[in-house]
Amino acid sequence: MRVWLYPVLAVAVALLVAGALSLRNQPSQVQFNSSCITSVEPKTVRGQSMSGLLEPGDNISIMFGFYRCNEVQNGDIVAYNYGGSDVPIVKIIKAVPGDSFRLEKAQDGWNIIVNWEVVKNSKGQPYTLTQQGYSMLSLYVNDYKGIIPENSYLLLGNLPLGTVDSSYFGLVGRSDILGKVASPTASFK
Repeated sequence: MRVWLYPVLAVAVALLVAGALSLRNQPSQVQFNSSCITSVEPKTVRGQSMSGLLEPGDNISIMFGFYRCNEVQNGDIVAYNYGGSDVPIVKIIKAVPGDSFRLEKAQDGWNIIVNWEVVKNSKGQPYTLTQQGYSMLSLYVNDYKGIIPENSYLLLGNLPLGTVDSSYFGLVGRSDILGKVASPTASFK
């Protein structure tokens, strides 16, 4: 190697390291299309199904219409139009169309497996289905041959033993997802 290349390589490496460090310290920016949002409404969390992420009394905002022009993604916190309630319920998207989906016997019930991994809550605890939850979700596993169908989503609370969520009412259609939830106190995408 020619001697004059050593200083050039040293400068190039220094610039790459400096660039990587400055990128690492930048907050990540989630890009989305806001033109489809029809309203943003403040709400107060009432139930405990999202404990660990959202607590009773926490203030949130629901961006209604958000998913008319933005993709629903795993990990999104959403407001869902649950037929048994006059107010939206708040849940986490745990599986989207095309994800593999099955149930596996566990010591105290059944685990939900999405894309070959046990589905866990925000504290790393696996969700454990009761017999009722297993009966409900196994219908979808069997009917759709282990793949989440188009325009269908698995919504769960944050409690490992379940709540009023997909283990209770099944997979949900995109049209029943009212909007994305934002919170000044919780850190999620």
